[in-house]
Amino acid sequence: MAIDYRNTAAQLVEALSGKDNISTISHCATRLRFILHDKSLVQNARISSIPGVITTVKAGGQFQVVIGNHVRDAYQFVTELVQYEATQVKTSGGKKSGIFSRIIDVISSIFAPFLYTLAACGILQGILGIFVALNAIDTSGGTYQILNFISWTAFTFLPVLIAVTASKKFGLNTFVGVVIACALVYPDYIAMVDAEETVYFFGMRVQLLSYTSSVIPIILAIWIASYLERFWNRVLPVVVRSLFSAMFTITMMVPLTLFAFGPIGNAVGDAIGGVYNFFYNLSPIVAGILVGGLWEVFVIFGVHWGYHTSDCWKLCNTWI
Repeated sequence: MAIDYRNTAAQLVEALSGKDNISTISHCATRLRFILHDKSLVQNARISSIPGVITTVKAGGQFQVVIGNHVRDAYQFVTELVQYEATQVKTSGGKKSGIFSRIIDVISSIFAPFLYTLAACGILQGILGIFVALNAIDTSGGTYQILNFISWTAFTFLPVLIAVTASKKFGLNTFVGVVIACALVYPDYIAMVDAEETVYFFGMRVQLLSYTSSVIPIILAIWIASYLERFWNRVLPVVVRSLFSAMFTITMMVPLTLFAFGPIGNAVGDAIGGVYNFFYNLSPIVAGILVGGLWEVFVIFGVHWGYHTSDCWKLCNTWI
């Protein structure tokens, strides 16, 4: 018998002591993730018996309800009942969650919506790799070239995907966030990076870095832009607010990202590469364990490129 996830959502919200007890909602591949104002009001035994609920987990300051493959259906119905944007935080009452809990909430809210899209592109890359290894496809032909750039699209324009979800999370106009991200991967800017020529902005030298596949710079940019947009919305006259708030936010945030957030992300990546080189010089085995154990974390935060620029990576490429 098919499970009615609309009914599941209704029972779940009620067992969580109503929508007023829910601070934020997000979801990952299999779980609904709630941050609640008062966890003591939750009816745990009742939630476990609701049709469609597999189990519950308390972790990272979140109350997580494991749904399985139908988590998106349950998520949609829950947000309809709660009647506010899934990533909007209520300010009334309740205790503030810890910094670690908030970081986990931000990461899950930003990456969960397009996680399967990234996985799909990764699988396509894997399939193409198998065909190439078996000499079953001509890498100089149009079929391979088209499928190859399709498989890389989500990773190349990862800042744009992040801008969409991060804008919703931080309360920024989504289209303003997307334009900020697109500016970082705009063809003219990429050409400036490739030309490796010195560029000045109002007399200040710009550190030209590639932002394709980057994570940290765009998250920081969207976060600060959300405050900047609220500032302009507060001080600008209503008659010009919609136009000039967006213009001022975009015009200020893109250069700020080039001057500050981009170099920060690049510095973190370089630091990771330096740490790896240090451990590699001590023991290649230890370095391998370190990279293998933390690789997924590096990828999540977009700082794995620091390893690719390390001396060991270059040495491996030389051997290959």
